[in-house]
Amino acid sequence: MNNFKTILGDICYPKSQALVITGNTSGLMTSDTQKKILKTAGKKLLKEIKKIFMIKKIFIGDYVSTEPCRLKARGVKRIYFPILKRFPSDFISSHIIREAFLNVFRQIIKDQMLSISICGISSDIEGLDKKVVANIILSVCEDFNDKIDILIIDSDKEFIDEINNLYKEF
Repeated sequence: MNNFKTILGDICYPKSQALVITGNTSGLMTSDTQKKILKTAGKKLLKEIKKIFMIKKIFIGDYVSTEPCRLKARGVKRIYFPILKRFPSDFISSHIIREAFLNVFRQIIKDQMLSISICGISSDIEGLDKKVVANIILSVCEDFNDKIDILIIDSDKEFIDEINNLYKEF
């Protein structure tokens, strides 16, 4: 993968046109990653998300896309939220995560974005092994690497190390 990079750092500095963070079926921004993005992007982001969830029924595996609000000043054009949930079966969880990310990547390409930052994924999918999450994310990235620049930013050193170790195998 030529257009792929990892950064251990602050997710609020995405350095790309498309920002991807996880979402849930309620539209609440309660994870640490979501709270951090919300604080940086501003309350307008939460209002937009709530409006989307009031208008449309959102299912696990879907995604929601919003304006970047104050993150526009950092070069972000859209924020994408794949809707995920941890299930008792890791197989089902893994399948849903992969499908949700494939859907998001397809939309990002359709929206003609040139770059994507995937932020804070490791901490938002609680209970699922970091190596499993890293493997899923890398497999999706590999499918789209020739179409878009991909950056994975996370403040979790263990997750970034896992991504980097698996990346060597791809």
